[in-house]
Amino acid sequence: MKTCDTISAKTHAQFLNKLLHLNYKSYMRCTYDLHNDCVIWMIRLDGVRTSTGWVNSLTDWNNTIIEKYVGNQYDKLPSHKIYPLEKRAIFAINESNSKIRSYVFMGLFELDKKSTNDNRIWRKISDTYYF
Repeated sequence: MKTCDTISAKTHAQFLNKLLHLNYKSYMRCTYDLHNDCVIWMIRLDGVRTSTGWVNSLTDWNNTIIEKYVGNQYDKLPSHKIYPLEKRAIFAINESNSKIRSYVFMGLFELDKKSTNDNRIWRKISDTYYF
């Protein structure tokens, strides 16, 4: 895929089925492990706080993603307390008034070494990824 390639789907499961030729009936997580030091990350990049306390924003002409935890530390999910070390093939989720989402490929990103567990900086390292 190349940056800005889009897949339309109602759910994460339908999106993963189209992208990877799988057969999921449901899939609720925002990440999918590709088992090669990379995960697919399906997120909204609108700068709005999520129900789990994170704010994800796209900056630097779409070359940097800031992932910031703004929730209460006591409410942080156990899986969010683990510091990520992998690369991420990132798909921005865009929803209109219809029930169909657009999953827009943003590129392959890698965690910046200056990141902390509550303020993560992801830098684009490639505009393409072969799934």
